[in-house]
Amino acid sequence: MGKLLEIKNLSIQFRHGQTIVKAVEGVHLDIYENEILALAGESGSGKSVTALSITRILPETADIISGQVFFQGQDLLKVSKAQIEAIRGRDISYIFQEAAASLNPVLTVGRQIQESILLHQNISKKEALNAAVDLLRLVKLPDPEHILSSYAHQLSGGMNQRVMIAMALSSRPKLLIADEPTTALDVTIEAEVIRMLLELKAKMKFSILFITHNLALVEKFTQRAAIMFRGRIVEQADSKKIFSSPGHPHTEDLIRSIIRL
Repeated sequence: MGKLLEIKNLSIQFRHGQTIVKAVEGVHLDIYENEILALAGESGSGKSVTALSITRILPETADIISGQVFFQGQDLLKVSKAQIEAIRGRDISYIFQEAAASLNPVLTVGRQIQESILLHQNISKKEALNAAVDLLRLVKLPDPEHILSSYAHQLSGGMNQRVMIAMALSSRPKLLIADEPTTALDVTIEAEVIRMLLELKAKMKFSILFITHNLALVEKFTQRAAIMFRGRIVEQADSKKIFSSPGHPHTEDLIRSIIRL
């Protein structure tokens, strides 16, 4: 199993007027082909900032102080703007917590998926629309033709999240970054979305960087886990080992916070 992504000594800070806030310090992280890696920790620990830095979509107030982000041997922090824009969405895709907020409220779902497909594939609009229907079937949405003509506000939270997953997978990416993708969903829908992601990963052979504050999800379906605390990765190991013998006090605190039925 080859290494897909390698983050080395990544440090990021934010500027707030005259104040400098360190958000990420000396992060090292590896993701291998066809694996699920959890990046777990409390809110504000630096998980999302780390993920956004991979394809350089940090806010203007953020500065990358040091580090390298190698994707298939290429340092993404050094490639041109055109190169990173080609990689972003094609080889590396994101899904976020609030799907409805990520979707354009004035465009139909079908139009948005179609545009996502056309951005990375040299096909006709009709072919892209047919591909959009296939993607909605892939994420197990009922009556995809009807959903194509719908707007985000007309769909449930779980349906919008499936639409976002369809858009993220439209380019057949090698890495899917899922940033708290189920936090806004109830536990039943959460389980369905996670089960679907696992099935899609097995079918399409992509890797997942799964960002979460919920260690119960880490225990259930990830292979390896990295625990973040105050901008640093304090522990990184197989998920089973993390739970059987945690090596850092913060990891122990997170595990104790899991509500087990």
